Amino acid sequence: AVKKDNKIFFSKYIDYAAKDWQIKKVDNITYYISPLKNYNIQEVEKQKTDIKLLSEFFETEKFPIFYYSTVSPEEVFKLKGFDYHPMMYLDQSGRFAENYNNIISGNNSEYYTHEIVHLYTSKLFPKIDPYFDEGIATFFGGSGKFDYQWQKNKLKKFLTENPEFDVLKHLDIYERLYFEKETPIPYIVSAVFCEMILSKFSTKNLFSVFKNGTSAKEGFQIFNLYENNINTELRKFLKI
Repeated sequence: AVKKDNKIFFSKYIDYAAKDWQIKKVDNITYYISPLKNYNIQEVEKQKTDIKLLSEFFETEKFPIFYYSTVSPEEVFKLKGFDYHPMMYLDQSGRFAENYNNIISGNNSEYYTHEIVHLYTSKLFPKIDPYFDEGIATFFGGSGKFDYQWQKNKLKKFLTENPEFDVLKHLDIYERLYFEKETPIPYIVSAVFCEMILSKFSTKNLFSVFKNGTSAKEGFQIFNLYENNINTELRKFLKI
């Protein structure tokens, strides 16, 4: 809260907390760089390339993005105004995609495609089911500090070691089911299904599911995935 001309003006805490941060503008992204880290131009160029790809995939124009780059989840939560939050110290990576096209990254990086996908989906498909939202974000941007291909290979190992795993029993995308402490299984399973659907159908079909807010189970049925074949089809696609 700031007093000016006998009036009180309120602003988001993040504006105050980052007021002395380094600012870099590249194409449609404005970066706010924490004093605790170094600006990485290679990551910026990589992010720029991914944004071009995403705009083409989603068939939409680029839009302004405000990217707050921090070194850790602890700094992320402090930037959001928390004195304390348990995830400040439990998570190894931290991030938020927020209103007004804000990305807050705690990965010590100027590259976070997963969260930028969420900015696209929130604009284009406000009713998208979280299962598919996290799946398409993971397909393009991986999860945490590892890309999709790395995570997909971990999923293959997980399914090989857990042949009884049933997709339909794990449709809560936020279930904290991790493999080797790095791979969130529901996220990666959903990402693989997005890849499967894109390989057998069209982006138009997938976008229709996103637009209508179709649930995971209903979405599977639209693409001919049922209780009696979904686990087999997943393993077949992964060549397990």
